[in-house]
Amino acid sequence: MYKALHSLLLLVLFLFLLAKSSGQTELFFEDFEFELDAGISSIEECSDLAADYWIRTDGTDISTDIVFDNIQGDFFFAVQDHDASGCPASYSGYLNFENIDISGYGNLKLYLYIAEDDVEGEEDWDSNSKLSVRYSIDGATNTEVLRVEAEAGTNTQPRIDTDFDGYGDGPIITSTFTMFEADMPGTGEWLSIEIYITGLNAGDEDVAIDNLLLTGEQTTPLQNVNFDIEENEGQVMLNWQIENLERANYFYVEWKMEGENAFVQIMDFGGEELFAFFSGSLLLHDHPGPGLNYYRIREVDPDGQIVNSMIKSIAIDKRKDEIVIGPKLASEFLNIFNYGDREFIEVEILNLMGQRIAEKHMCLNGKTRLDISFLPNAQYFLCITYPAGKKMERFIKL
Repeated sequence: MYKALHSLLLLVLFLFLLAKSSGQTELFFEDFEFELDAGISSIEECSDLAADYWIRTDGTDISTDIVFDNIQGDFFFAVQDHDASGCPASYSGYLNFENIDISGYGNLKLYLYIAEDDVEGEEDWDSNSKLSVRYSIDGATNTEVLRVEAEAGTNTQPRIDTDFDGYGDGPIITSTFTMFEADMPGTGEWLSIEIYITGLNAGDEDVAIDNLLLTGEQTTPLQNVNFDIEENEGQVMLNWQIENLERANYFYVEWKMEGENAFVQIMDFGGEELFAFFSGSLLLHDHPGPGLNYYRIREVDPDGQIVNSMIKSIAIDKRKDEIVIGPKLASEFLNIFNYGDREFIEVEILNLMGQRIAEKHMCLNGKTRLDISFLPNAQYFLCITYPAGKKMERFIKL
């Protein structure tokens, strides 16, 4: 818990300095502290508890001979000889992070921590070993921005391939997690990031990654809206003022939790009712998630043109013994958070008449996703029974 909190504080400090110096805003962050959502990894996580693995790990389910320094938190993602015992026979695999909202942002930058176990000179990458980071905007062809390859031929050390010619010629990848960065040119609505790994199919061929971060600089910030946020006993208060009102415009208050790709709408207003919100308007968001919460206001004009305000963030204490559910407006998934010990829970979805629509037994560890995509659009209750008691929350399926 201390290491995870330390990692969060470092991230907040890093983003503060980044924003202060360059106008960059965090758009996506994956720290591997929680279980990966379904579909992100092309290979099911696996490990023989030694030197064959493809797994999110804190080091306890891989060989104790593999030691990394400068781990960002408790968990990271590690790969070694992943087509051998204990793992599916797969020569290549990838992690894919999709539907990252980049609307209104440019000057995109990617940051990624990379390490490789080099104890006793065990740097055995071959000419076919590679880690490649690629991205795509609005479904276009992938563009490669970062690559790690062997220095020269068989059993040589991995290095950044600065000219993408098949040979590592840049900084050496060591057992100390080191942050590398890359520019990602382009603008659009949605971005996906793919981390492709291939040819690590023998002993001592390994790599590990941590803290994937995407930032951007707002290209057309909303000029006529000012808003502030503050925490009040676990809730978030938003106070905003709109200038130069136009009766036809619509405004949306949007929010996302730490680790989420896309914003969700929590309030909208426009037309005649817009004038009731022009000054001193207040919204109390009573169900923020634990950790960092992000807010923005989106304006849509009569022609459908969209302009976003600057994103503002606020940290909410992670309550160790409490189960937290969010978002309350969702179309595909609900997130269930628990920062205490791993525990088994029973989940029921009830309609407003109290009739059970679905039930499921789950192992809750950190953040767990519950699929609600099959539900008709309506209001429901989520009832969770766990060792310490029961919790019931209302949510709306969109």
